[in-house]
Amino acid sequence: MAALLASTPASYVDPRASILYGGGNSKITDDEIRAYIKTPGVTDKDVMSKALANNVSADQISKAMMDNPGFSQPNVDKFLTDQGITKEQTPAQYSVPEAAATPTPVTFKPISVGSTETVQGQLGSMLDDPNSIMNVRSSTLGKQYSNKRGMLDSSIGADAAVGAMIDRSMPIAQQDASTNFAAKQQNSQGALTADTFNADVGSRTNMFNAGAAKDIFTANMDTNNKLAIANIQAMANDSGIMGDLGKAGLAAYTQIISDPNMTPEVKAASVNKVDEYVKGYTSLLSSIEMRSKGLTFGDSKQANVSTATGDVGTTPTDSSKYPAASANKLGYQVEPSVLSQVANYERSTGTTVDRSRVAPEALAMDFKTMGMSPLQGVTYTASDGSSKMTNPSTAYDTDALMKKYGVKYPGELFDKMFAPVHPPGTMRADNPMFYVYR
Repeated sequence: MAALLASTPASYVDPRASILYGGGNSKITDDEIRAYIKTPGVTDKDVMSKALANNVSADQISKAMMDNPGFSQPNVDKFLTDQGITKEQTPAQYSVPEAAATPTPVTFKPISVGSTETVQGQLGSMLDDPNSIMNVRSSTLGKQYSNKRGMLDSSIGADAAVGAMIDRSMPIAQQDASTNFAAKQQNSQGALTADTFNADVGSRTNMFNAGAAKDIFTANMDTNNKLAIANIQAMANDSGIMGDLGKAGLAAYTQIISDPNMTPEVKAASVNKVDEYVKGYTSLLSSIEMRSKGLTFGDSKQANVSTATGDVGTTPTDSSKYPAASANKLGYQVEPSVLSQVANYERSTGTTVDRSRVAPEALAMDFKTMGMSPLQGVTYTASDGSSKMTNPSTAYDTDALMKKYGVKYPGELFDKMFAPVHPPGTMRADNPMFYVYR
């Protein structure tokens, strides 16, 4: 049965592999790729993120940087493998081939009896032809018989001649009629037998198609279920690792900011190192949606670390320091439920969050969903448990913001403007406690 099954191509398990090992983006030129890679300060991870955002393949990168051995295809493949991106593919899915056409229904083949199948018809056709061999021969014999008796021109002689023709024609007429009827009967029976056979083959084919479809559905469902279970197990394992990693990072951070012997500069540098450590290990967990760049515990460029307590400063919002705050054209205020989450975070971590840096949840959600539906709002569940609707992208000067932040698509603005803050001990991107301005 396997030879009759058609299979669909396997696909990559990791969606990132589908991009990096896919067909690439023909709109991105080699010069553009080289220019970005050679930009001062751009790292290999930055190149990978840019490629994923713009649908650029690893093959395009290798081709554009063919003069640099470090970007050869084997080296690029090794780097992607180190980042947890593999070419693992899902099993092929099978489908039933095109079903056989429904056969023509069996129909009764009646036998119509004509003149050639009756003795009367056969005899009539033989006697009606005066020039037939049988008529000429019978007529001659009849006349010879009558002549012997002196009755050649009498009615008795004529009757004798006709009688002779009928007598000689009768066996032939009987045989021909029987032969024709038997042939027509055989043809009708043969046609009926052929129709019956074809109908049986068609029924068996349809039964096979239905059975094959059921078998394939069951096989595919079993394969998909096993794959789904494997993914769930992988996510569960990675989530446990993330919990331990988050706890270790938080403990290191707390120790750093609480050390009275460290200067602010050393504290900031140490916190950044911890941040890089957490991000580096998290990027290896492919089942976790990674947004660790948005979480900073005290980046020297974005926060003011106190030498005494390690608290984050509480100065008013500074649009030059947090430029994303200037995008709040609709005048959103930070929601009470968000402030409650901030307080919970502070109690759990022992840190103080700069309230001026906390973004209104409504503003963050407007930009987070901007690429999903540009003409109408999107419903989301707010931190207070209520269902709310975002404002469409038309409420903002999207073109100006994309130009300002150097992005090509509305969906990229969120990552440039906001950072999600997750519950302590996890960095899962699907359950942030609140959002802060970058």
